[in-house]
Amino acid sequence: MVKYCIVIPELDMVIAATGGVKDMQLPLNLIWDNLLPGVGAEALPESEASDKLKEKLKQLQVLLPEGVRNSEIEAELSGKRFKLEKNPYKFKTIAFKFETGSIQFEVTTSDLKKTADVGIGKWTENSIETDGKIERVMLTGIWLDAITLLIQCRYIETPFGLQFKFTFSMDKVNMKAKYNVGFEATDWLEVSGIRSM
Repeated sequence: MVKYCIVIPELDMVIAATGGVKDMQLPLNLIWDNLLPGVGAEALPESEASDKLKEKLKQLQVLLPEGVRNSEIEAELSGKRFKLEKNPYKFKTIAFKFETGSIQFEVTTSDLKKTADVGIGKWTENSIETDGKIERVMLTGIWLDAITLLIQCRYIETPFGLQFKFTFSMDKVNMKAKYNVGFEATDWLEVSGIRSM
């Protein structure tokens, strides 16, 4: 993650910027080309435009994905575990328990088992461990079609998001995962799995 702190004492200004971009010069260019030319010694007066901006900022939200809330295969999948092939996320197994309005999504790695509460038609706050660090995230899920479940994960206070698509067929699952932004490639990573119980 890109993190900048720019201090400009003569303008009594501190700029903090974070982002998940590969080109670390891009945020600096945006600041120098767009923000700094509009900065002056005098404070800007209150205006209708600033009131509109404040109101818009209050209403900002991360949109929910579109799809359907339920699938006929939920009862068949609920509580079943799938063993995954080797993958960069180090997921050994995954399991789903479908409840009214939520999914309990369980992931095991070689050293831990974690269950997250995934909201259906809403965002649900959870905490996950990434490289030994506990991070707060929001999760939501939706069925894209009768056999494809989408789970979206948004990291709180960062620009990062991770989404998973699980496509079920008989006793198999195909998992696709990708980050929205990052230093590495953001293409879909594909992993296969087979029901283990």
